[in-house]
Amino acid sequence: MDLKQCEEEARQAALKDIINMFQRPDQLEKLEQYRQRVARQKASVEALLKSGLQNQLDGVRVGLEQLKTCLQDVREFKRSMGVVEQLMQGVPELYEALQDVRKENIKYSQLATAVKNLGLIYNVEASVQQTMTLIEEDNLLYAHQSLTELENARDDLLDELHMQPKQHVSDKITFKRHFEKFDTVSQALEKKLRFILSRTLETVRKEPQIIVTALRIVEREEKSDQFALQQQKVTSFLPPGRPRQWRAMAMNVLKEAVVTRIESSNREEREDNKMWLVRVLEILRQNILVDLRVVKSLCVPCFPPHYNIFEEYVKMYHESLSNYITLPAWISSLNKFQRPLLRVLFSTSSRVHSYTSSARQLYQLEMSSPKIVIVGSGASGIACATKLLDYGFDNVVIVEAESRIGGRIHTIPFADNVIDLGAQWCHGEKDNMVYELAHKHDLLDSTGDVYESYQCVRSNREVVPEDISQRLKDIVNDSLVTRQMELRNCQGSLGSYLNNKFYEALRRPENSDIDMAIAKEFFENYKKFENSVEASDTLDDVSGKGYLEYWECEGDILLNWKDKGYVEFLRLLMRSRELKTEWGVLEKRVLLNKKVTRIEWSRNDCCVQIRCADGDCFVADHVILTVSLGVLKEQQLMLFDPKLPVEKQRAIDGLAFGTVNKIFIEFPQQFWPDKWTGFTMLWRDEDIADIRGTPRAWLEDVFGFYCDHNQPRLLSGWMIGANGRHMETLPEDEILAGCMYLFRKFLQWDIPEPCNFKTSTWYTNENFRGSYSFRSMYTEEVGTSARELAQPLHVVTTKPVLNGEPTVEPLYNQSRCDKPIVQFAGEATSDHYFSTVHGAVEAGWREATRLADFYGMLRNSHKLPKSNL
Repeated sequence: MDLKQCEEEARQAALKDIINMFQRPDQLEKLEQYRQRVARQKASVEALLKSGLQNQLDGVRVGLEQLKTCLQDVREFKRSMGVVEQLMQGVPELYEALQDVRKENIKYSQLATAVKNLGLIYNVEASVQQTMTLIEEDNLLYAHQSLTELENARDDLLDELHMQPKQHVSDKITFKRHFEKFDTVSQALEKKLRFILSRTLETVRKEPQIIVTALRIVEREEKSDQFALQQQKVTSFLPPGRPRQWRAMAMNVLKEAVVTRIESSNREEREDNKMWLVRVLEILRQNILVDLRVVKSLCVPCFPPHYNIFEEYVKMYHESLSNYITLPAWISSLNKFQRPLLRVLFSTSSRVHSYTSSARQLYQLEMSSPKIVIVGSGASGIACATKLLDYGFDNVVIVEAESRIGGRIHTIPFADNVIDLGAQWCHGEKDNMVYELAHKHDLLDSTGDVYESYQCVRSNREVVPEDISQRLKDIVNDSLVTRQMELRNCQGSLGSYLNNKFYEALRRPENSDIDMAIAKEFFENYKKFENSVEASDTLDDVSGKGYLEYWECEGDILLNWKDKGYVEFLRLLMRSRELKTEWGVLEKRVLLNKKVTRIEWSRNDCCVQIRCADGDCFVADHVILTVSLGVLKEQQLMLFDPKLPVEKQRAIDGLAFGTVNKIFIEFPQQFWPDKWTGFTMLWRDEDIADIRGTPRAWLEDVFGFYCDHNQPRLLSGWMIGANGRHMETLPEDEILAGCMYLFRKFLQWDIPEPCNFKTSTWYTNENFRGSYSFRSMYTEEVGTSARELAQPLHVVTTKPVLNGEPTVEPLYNQSRCDKPIVQFAGEATSDHYFSTVHGAVEAGWREATRLADFYGMLRNSHKLPKSNL
């Protein structure tokens, strides 16, 4: 189609549009509007065409420039190739000139290789003896390294001999005699590896590093085999003994161990027991499930991924079991009733019940009430124990390292009634199980505005005006609202976020009259207050995103326990007042001064053994650990045998645990005004400099003292961080003197001498090592969570049965299950209520419910029989 034809068709189409547009006279009035609209459309089309054309021209220009550059490169390449061609013309002549040199090089290369390996050649006897000693001492990596050096020296010489045009038989005989003991060493190492690999399932439980060492040697040999085969293609020389194929050897050894494991299961003769077939097959089934659990949890991390060791083990067990149960002699010993039973037993163990009642009894493991040991009698341990009793479990005992119950709930008599050295408040009302239980008994009272209406006092005794201090409080309180949204995408710490928000607010015009020195002092104090909330040393340690993992319960977040203390909640859980005993339902179930030093959780009987410092031992079906995260951090490597899985170790290491301490001072009488609620200390730069570097430097992190309307003569102070931990090591009189120094430096009144004094010591107590957990930047870095800490340690066992009856109806016909043998509770295991008592209680109930679900107590109405630990 040519341009004129296109233009004519466009004219016809335009004319048709105009005729349709102006069919009525009144439409002529809009002629100017139509003309302007068409003009705009035309200008738009022209702009698009111009832009498109310009882009095309730009592309052509760039293409031409690239072609020009390419042409220059081709010319340069052609010139370079000409130079190379000229140089290559002299190569034949040079090759002929070097013929004599090449002949001499070949002639003496064997000598050069011998000189290079002279030390090893002369010391073959000593090297062999040293290598054998290393093998006997189980220093296998060093032994293999020594063996490899000997082998390389031998192979270098043999390679040189192989390249000689004329080879003498005497040379080969000499080499063979000189290195004849090399094969002995190689065979000894192979024998050692075979022994180690044949005991893989036993060794990997206690010394997995031995398995890893053996596999490293096997993989090194596999690479040496590949290298030797590749070199053979080039030189046609293959070192003697290659390829060794130790990887195939390793798999054969594992397979032989599986065959032996299966064949050794038949320990009874038919004459000994009429139900011998049922017992043999049940033993086989249990052994296979336990072994595969070990492979999946322990062998997989040790073996290289390309081994696909779990799949290989499944295949080996399948083949070995198939061969075992189809042995003609074995099958022929079965009568006509036992042969179909064999097939049925392996299709599903649950169908054994349909044959005979005696077979059912032999198949099932008769079981009394499971034995459960709870380590720790804090809120989580007591909540767990009482909930287990509610579910019907009877064999429950708590072992406690301290001489008291309560854990980090520690209420003691002091001044006019009691004080709480640990947990003090019920934080919130909605979705808070502590509030839900206590509220019914009228045990709680609001603390009021004590922690909002405090005075801000500078270190020169200047009280910050109330309007200024209130505006500063409003600035930080406003961030409590905005941070819930803004921290979701935060990549930094809570400290950097709060710092930016505070000083950004100060720069607003309405806050221009606030003295920046006072604002800075206030903010430094506020950060200490926030650190006491988080239990962190510095807010730069606290993860911005991790801060949002904590869910605050709606309602009053500072509900106190009137004049009774938090221990009243423990009495409520134990039903102490109802039963009129000190420990209520837990009477005679708590063992004090019983420090756990070892937890052995990989026994063959699928139980766990707990060893105590006083020599006592407990064997239980389950242990529930409610100790603090601080104790786990310090003792995990010594406490567990075998060591915890990597994921669990990462959770313990990654979750943060800090210290917050309290100071209680009782005065003979109240020396402050009635409506005064307390004060926070704002240090001026020159005053704080005076105490830094002195024995009083620890006072910098005491950030405030507050009143308690249940204790009218008492002031309670708060302290954080490293200085708080240091304070625990100081004599009481020195701590008290420091506190009196603070009172007299900041307050204008005459301060009387106190009549009583008490501090908490959570860090130096080896049974706590701190106060509570938080989410740090390191937590975010390693990517762990409370959920990983709460995950139980499992063993593979048969389904639990109670009174001879299965507790659950399976979805599939299988009789294996994962038994939670070691469980973890405590506030640090709570996803969203960590650092609180209600989080600890929730975690204790969670683990009790886990066991109830495992034994079918949530679906069935089993009543467990009694037995004794």
